[in-house]
Amino acid sequence: ADCLATTALERHAPSFLASVSERRLTHTLCDDHVQTLALGEDMVAHVHGASAFLQVDQMGQHWLRLEFLHFVSTRDGSVRLTVYGHLKRDRMYYAQALTLPLALVQKWRCSLPDLATEDARVASFFGYDAIAYCDLKLSPEIPGELQTSLRMGDAGASLRLCPAPQRRTWRIAACTQPLHSFAKMEELNPTLLKDFLDYHRLM
Repeated sequence: ADCLATTALERHAPSFLASVSERRLTHTLCDDHVQTLALGEDMVAHVHGASAFLQVDQMGQHWLRLEFLHFVSTRDGSVRLTVYGHLKRDRMYYAQALTLPLALVQKWRCSLPDLATEDARVASFFGYDAIAYCDLKLSPEIPGELQTSLRMGDAGASLRLCPAPQRRTWRIAACTQPLHSFAKMEELNPTLLKDFLDYHRLM
């Protein structure tokens, strides 16, 4: 069957404990434009980004997590929408394109050719985009450029991941809702968003 069962998901989940001794971004998508993957005769996946993370569990085993941020649509260009609000103005503004639901229950696989292949898991928090990700056992040596493969059923394509620049990062996020009227917010509270980011960066 093309659909993943829960047991298959559990079977391919690595046994990371509560504390991972190391997690480091190693690679990102080489090309800075959206990659298009043909998924059979009816569907197309638009890959917005891809990353590789080196993870080391408490047993010292090295894993490479591959993550692919994608949106799936039909070949005829039809896109499902979800809307919010009662006013026409709000419903026009809050119209969000949804990734094709059928793609969320299909069997995805990702691989590093000649090294490892695993079933992928797919997550989508709101149905707009989805992330396909898998964890591959790996030796401590990581190739400079990764030639990865993402497939759904018998269809898919290769994606190149290049080494990511090593720089210090912070786990900071800001809700984009204030940015919908950023000019007004900045007029009422100058530097508020900057102060918010600076505060959490220093914590």
